[in-house]
Amino acid sequence: MCLQKDPQNRIQSFKELRSQCESLLAQSFGREHLPPKPEAGTLTTDDLIAKGYSLDAVGRHEEAVECYEGILMSQYEPVVMNNMALALNHLGRHEEAIEWCDRALAISPDFSDILINKAVAFEGMGRFEESCQLYQTLTRESEPTYLAWYKAGNMLVEFGEQRQALHYY
Repeated sequence: MCLQKDPQNRIQSFKELRSQCESLLAQSFGREHLPPKPEAGTLTTDDLIAKGYSLDAVGRHEEAVECYEGILMSQYEPVVMNNMALALNHLGRHEEAIEWCDRALAISPDFSDILINKAVAFEGMGRFEESCQLYQTLTRESEPTYLAWYKAGNMLVEFGEQRQALHYY
């Protein structure tokens, strides 16, 4: 479908993609398992989160922030707050990112992605010791992310603590 050599044989629209995927799903699982078609003009919170995340991923950070602001006007979701912090970090608005991280942590203190975004914000502000402490804290969690180990090691190298950094690599 998508990987045809000739561009004319590739899927040209989301409508065409959905149509082909629906037929595959129907063949495999039956028509009753197909997701409902979205209504024109209505976006759910999940749709807005996905839209904001996608906009941020392609470098349209201001538009991502607008998506998240729209959601946060009516509800405080830690995932949305975390995504807002991510977009604000990309814009260099690190103090605002830290504020959103703190709000999200008040609701969901064990959400490690929030701590990573907060550490990134500290790093962007030149507050390297605080950033390194957060990365080190993250490595002590039950399921630490590779990024926390990597960043903690890198920061310790920057501080001239190569021997200690080895622990994180």
